[in-house]
Amino acid sequence: MKLASAINERQVPADRLREISSATIANALDLMQVRPRGAGYADASLRLLTAAPTPVVGYAVTACASTDPAHAPGQKRIGTDALIEAFLNAPCPRILVLQDLATPPRGALFGEVLGTTIRTFGYVGLITNGAIRDLDALSSLGLPCWATGVTAGFTGGGYLTLGEPVTIAGLTVNTGDLLHADSSGVVHIPAPTAEPVVELAHTVDEIEQRFVQALRAAGEDLAAMKRAMQTLRDEMGQLRGRAARHAVGASA
Repeated sequence: MKLASAINERQVPADRLREISSATIANALDLMQVRPRGAGYADASLRLLTAAPTPVVGYAVTACASTDPAHAPGQKRIGTDALIEAFLNAPCPRILVLQDLATPPRGALFGEVLGTTIRTFGYVGLITNGAIRDLDALSSLGLPCWATGVTAGFTGGGYLTLGEPVTIAGLTVNTGDLLHADSSGVVHIPAPTAEPVVELAHTVDEIEQRFVQALRAAGEDLAAMKRAMQTLRDEMGQLRGRAARHAVGASA
């Protein structure tokens, strides 16, 4: 079986998801209660390090590597050409999710050359728990990259696995997972929930914006602030009930 077959081919509203922030997506998923609170997103060690347009929405293509030259010395490395070929027929857009098994990273896993390569073949972003380099060049490519650091040295030299589950900043990612990422971080969206998440996220944003406007209008009026806070609680409580019904429908 080709690795590309692991991609979930369910149609998702990618254009509509790109209109929403990752923080709002996370809020909508919390309301749906499709997983334990605090799960499903990368932790604060991950940073958007390139100046490229976001949000990004795409299907994960996973790989493992190590920047420690002593790691698995007898294991044959897999080249980027093999990665590209293995997922050549996978649905676009694709996001390369690359785990560095070295702790801490000993060098960069990714830079301009690899960035140009994957950008050419339909990849719209990189997510790694390791380090990257060539930030200006990657930004010029329009390739958003999330990583934990930057370093000048390169000690990648091929992949150890392709298509296997990886863990990035506390988030376990499988090939085919639907990811949403921007300057606030990376969120996994269970594919069956994508349509209701769009609707709920827009509603969450509307409620929050009404609260912000009411708070600004209240100024230092404590009573007005309390009324705005209560309205926010009431509207979010009502939305939670709707969200739970969406979650049941999405899992059916």
